[in-house]
Amino acid sequence: MKKLTCIVTFWLLGISCGFAQSYHGLFDNFFLRQQANAQAEAMGQGHVTMTGSPFSVFYNPASSSFSDGITTEFSRLDPSFYQNTNSHTNSYGISYNTNKYGAFAFNEIYYTDNLDHAGFQYIRYIHSIRSKLDIFNYSYKFHNDLGIGININYLWNDYFIESDNAVIFDLGGLKRFAYKTDYADHVFLLGASYNNIMLGNIQNFRSYPAIARIGASYEFDPKIKISNYNAVQTLLSMDYRFVTNSSRAKAFQLGTEFTLFETLKLRGGYYNENVNTDYELKANGHLANFTWGAGINIPINKLLGSQTPIRLQFDFANLKNPGYYFASSLYNTEAYSKPSAYYSIYSLKLNVGI
Repeated sequence: MKKLTCIVTFWLLGISCGFAQSYHGLFDNFFLRQQANAQAEAMGQGHVTMTGSPFSVFYNPASSSFSDGITTEFSRLDPSFYQNTNSHTNSYGISYNTNKYGAFAFNEIYYTDNLDHAGFQYIRYIHSIRSKLDIFNYSYKFHNDLGIGININYLWNDYFIESDNAVIFDLGGLKRFAYKTDYADHVFLLGASYNNIMLGNIQNFRSYPAIARIGASYEFDPKIKISNYNAVQTLLSMDYRFVTNSSRAKAFQLGTEFTLFETLKLRGGYYNENVNTDYELKANGHLANFTWGAGINIPINKLLGSQTPIRLQFDFANLKNPGYYFASSLYNTEAYSKPSAYYSIYSLKLNVGI
C-alpha cells in the first residue's frame, strides 16, 4: 500500500508541474496523433496497460516490468501526417527483463516529412522536417505485481534551417490483479503515466504536451485447449488521456483484442477526442473514429518442440484519418472536414523468453 501511495504522489506531483506551461498544439502529430504501433492504433490509439512491446514504454514506462525475456520490435507508419504522402514514422525498440534487477528498454521514434512545393515567383522548395525521440527506460516489478518505471527521453527536431533539442522525463505505474477459477483465468491491469515532466519551451512560442494517462484492461482466458493451444483469449481496454497544460486534447479510448489458438489476433477500437487544430487562428476541433487491425503470432517454440518460449508476431492496421469539426473564435468560422486518406502501420516483433 505504501508503494502504491508513493507512485500516486509522484504522479500527481508531475501533473502539477505540467500546469506551469501553456501548450498550443505544435507537437500534436508527434505525441498525440498516430503512433508507429499497430496494436495500439488498432485498439483506439492508446493502451496505457499494454505490455510485451518495447514501444509500450511510450504510453507507460512501467509496462516493461511485465515483459518477458528479450523482445525486439520494428514498426513503420506511412504516411504519418494528415493528407501528406511524403511523411512516415519508423520505430525501433528492444527490451530486456532481468526479473531480479528490473527491466530495461530502448525505443527510438523517428519522423520525417519531405516537403516539395512551389514558392514565391515559382521557385521550387524541397526540404525536410525531422523529429526524433530516443526513450531510455528502466522499470521494476515488486512481488505484489506492482510495477513502476521511468523514461529519460532525448527529443530532437529539425525545422528547415533551424533545430532544437531537449531532455524530458516520463513516470508510470502498473498494477496487476489476477485470479483463477475452475473455468478461466482473469487478469486486471490498472495503469497510470505522465509524459514530458520537467518540460519547458524549446523556443518562446513552443512547449511540449504534458500528457497524463489513466487506464484499465481485463483479460479473459477460458481453460479451453485444443492440441495444446488456448482456443480463445479476450482483452478489453479503456483509457482516458488529458494534456494538463492545455484546455483541449482530452481523449477517451476503447479497445478490444480476440486471440484465436494463440495465433490469429483480431482487434478493434474507438476514440473520441478534442484537439488544437490551429493555434494562430485560435481554432479547435474534434476527432472521433473507429479503429481495427489484425495480427499473426507464431509460437515458434511449440512448432519446434523447444522449451524456451520464442514468438514471432506481425501486426497490421490500415485506417482512415477521421474528419474533424473545426471552429475558429478569432474569425468566427466553422467547418467540417470529411475523412481523408488511409494510413498503414506495420509492426514486427520477436520475443525470446528467458
